[in-house]
This record gives sequence, C-alpha cells and structure tokens, in this order.
Amino acid sequence: MKEIALSYGQGTITLQVPEKNFGGLYGPPPLPKAKGFKLVKEALDNPIGEKLENLSKDKKVAVIVEDGTRDAPAWTLRAVIQRLLDAKEVIFILATGMHKAVTDGNKKIEDIIKMAAEGKIKQYSILAHDTQKATFVSCGRTSFGNEVEVNAVANDCEIFVTVSDMKPHYFAGYSNPIKNFVPGICSFKTIEKNHSLAVAPEATFVNHPWHPVHKNNPVAQDMIEAMNLILSGRPVFTLNFYSAKGRVYYAVAGEIRAATEKCIVEIDKIAGIKAESSRYVVVSPGGYPFDETLYNAQRALELTQNAVLDGGEVLFLSKNTLGIAETEKANKEFFEPLTLKTLEQIIIDIENDFHVPAQKAYKVAKYFQRIGKLYLYTDYADKELLAKGRFLTADNPQAIIDEWIRQDPDAKILFFEGGAKIFVLPN
Repeated sequence: MKEIALSYGQGTITLQVPEKNFGGLYGPPPLPKAKGFKLVKEALDNPIGEKLENLSKDKKVAVIVEDGTRDAPAWTLRAVIQRLLDAKEVIFILATGMHKAVTDGNKKIEDIIKMAAEGKIKQYSILAHDTQKATFVSCGRTSFGNEVEVNAVANDCEIFVTVSDMKPHYFAGYSNPIKNFVPGICSFKTIEKNHSLAVAPEATFVNHPWHPVHKNNPVAQDMIEAMNLILSGRPVFTLNFYSAKGRVYYAVAGEIRAATEKCIVEIDKIAGIKAESSRYVVVSPGGYPFDETLYNAQRALELTQNAVLDGGEVLFLSKNTLGIAETEKANKEFFEPLTLKTLEQIIIDIENDFHVPAQKAYKVAKYFQRIGKLYLYTDYADKELLAKGRFLTADNPQAIIDEWIRQDPDAKILFFEGGAKIFVLPN
C-alpha cells in the first residue's frame, strides 16, 4: 500500500492507494544543491545590467512587493533592502491589486520591512495599495483600449524595484514582476479591463509575450503595455525567483525584461510536469496560503487540468479557512453564478458583460463542462451552498479513492502536491 501526504491548510492529509493503482505523485522538484540564500545573493551580486545599490543611490525608489496572499520567503525582501541603504528615499508598496489592503498577512510583511529598514534606510514609508482609497493618475491607454490608472504615490518615484516569486498563472501566463504593476498598484477600472481579456482561449498558463515560444496572451500583452505607460522610460530592477514551501529553487536579478525572460525558461524546466492523463486525479493547491479560500485555490485546478481526461473525476483538497472568497464582490462574481445559472449561460453572460472577478467563474464553468465530477474536501461548513455550485463535498477523502478503485479495479490515480505552483503540460 502506498501512502501519499498532501498539504492541507498548515498541515497534511495522508491518503492510501494500492501500488497497482498509484499513477504518480507530482509537485515541485527536490531542492537544488545550492541553498536559497546563496542563489539570491549571487543573483543580486551578478545582475543583468547595473547593480541595485548603484542604480538606487541618491534616488527616490518605489519597491513593489507581493502581498500576503503569496508565500514568498521573507528573507528575499530583506536581501533587497540591504542593497538600498544609499537611496535618498524608499517607498515600499504592497501590490494588493483588488485584494484587501489590511490583512494579517500584509501586516507581517510590513513588520518585516520595518525590522529590515529601520535605522538603515535614510527615509522610508510603507503603503498597502487600496483600490478603494488610493489617489490615481492616468498614464494613457493600451492598444486594447485600457486606460491605465496607477497609484499616485508610485508615480512620484525615479526608479522601481520589484520582488517577484514567479510561478505559472492560470490566465496571465506567469505570476511575474509585471503583475506587481498591473493589477498590483492600479485602479479597479484598469484591472477590470485587463482581466476582461481572460476569456480569450490564449489567456492561459505558459502563454506570455516574453516566453521564447508561446507568446500569444492578450492579458499579459495588455499588462506589459500598461506597465510601460506607467514607467514612462524609468528603469525597473527586479529580483525574480521560484520558490515552494519557503525554499528558493532559482533566482535571477536585473533589468526587468531580460531577468523575467530568463526566469520563465527556468520555471518551465522546474515546474512543468509531464503526466499521462487519467480519469482519476487528486489535487492539493499546496496548503496555506493557497487554500485559504476556494477563490484562491481554484488556480490549482486550472494548472493541473491537463492531467484529467474528459469526463474524469477530481478530488480537491482545499481547507478554505476564510471561506469561498475574502470579499463580498468576489463571492458574488465568482461563486454566485455557479449556483444560479447553467454552465452555458455563465459563459455567455461573462463574454457579453464582464465584471471582475468573473474570470474565475468563467474558468470554472469551462472546467466543469469538461470533467465528470469534482469532490471537495474542505473545512468550510456550508456544504449545501457548495453543492449548489457543483462542488460535491467529500467528508472522507480516503472513501472517494476507495470508491474509485471499487468501480474501476485497474484505475490509475494521479496525485498533485503544490498545484498552485506547477503546471501540467498538454499530452
């Protein structure tokens, strides 16, 4: 009997499957030989282009960092701060996009910044971007007709620094430093217009204009154009890395495009999974913070979808300690349509009248059209509401696996750990 431990919240769940039914366990690869801090230091010591400490000297700098919904190792941010000691002024901006500005996770990041910057950086401030309260300035329009409105605080800086834990993204191609700008520090109007492009079939993981092969993605192209309007020729220094469970596998730093192109190539090698598709698949997003809400956890279903045969069944392990979504609007646009409309009507309505974050409902509707059943193991209490949204709750995940084998004694069951940070290549 094979035992498989998969992340669930801040713990694990252990499942059992007979050896003959074990189709494989897939997730982030084993750690590289080099320690993460060494990889980051080498990247910052040998950037593509000018060193950060030289670029930032006597300048007003905006450091745009990912918010508390990500799991980027805190010490990577401290490593960047050590290179900014000669800056004239540093403004740290948490790139929340449409997420909440005030959260426990964001508070932790703010505390890390204070501890690293206090008494070392001449003048600094910290701001959590808030689409409801920020003052915005218009920077022009992209070729997609998107008026780019950026937080006025960021617009007052001479250079930008981004810290980006890159990974595959289910409609922007990759989470990457461009996303720190859009949606990170832009207005709701700008974000909504950009995300409306997610209904295009090309808007999916791996596709990105800076990818060496798969370049067609309208969402990512609009993001790049918007970022360039925001920058208006000002330089960006980025630290890009790939991490899982707080451990860094790869790091590169320097000029934003060159460093991001290089990181994309490495992520494809590290996170790209080749797996023979199966009728039975078990997916864990990777535990906290990726399964705090069903809204966040959904990306893991999208990124592993190529592992599931048409009509197949999926067991999804997502704790959802904060419920279906963090905000009322996210609940309304993401989950409510799934409880009230047919899948076909959801798709038609969103294509005709898009409202953020309807891209989640759109992708889930497309997913449900193709698979047979989705079982959800969760701590979220309202099982009746989940069932209305087509999520069949599993009180005992082991029982689902046992039933699959009872129905199909030759079943091959695939297991995915860290589904939010890997992607399954098409067969």
